[in-house]
Amino acid sequence: MHEWGIAQSIIDKVRDAAGQNKLAAVTKVEINLGSGLGITVGEFLFCLKALTKENALFERCTFVMAEVDAATASIEAIEGDEQGRNNHGDRTI
Repeated sequence: MHEWGIAQSIIDKVRDAAGQNKLAAVTKVEINLGSGLGITVGEFLFCLKALTKENALFERCTFVMAEVDAATASIEAIEGDEQGRNNHGDRTI
């Protein structure tokens, strides 16, 4: 099930970007999922949700998926709340 490894890689990259940009919460992640990977959007979404289920950073996160003609998965945008802004510091990175 290579979708788990790909999903974990996406989550790791989002977590790193959130830390570098001082986000207290990730509220939205936009992902392009290549059809050449042989993974359905539903399968990949299940993996992402399972991997972030008990992680406070992703508690309010929505994953937005677009299927594209490629053989890769990529992060298109990350949105979140900045630390110390009491959920009023929405930011896209």
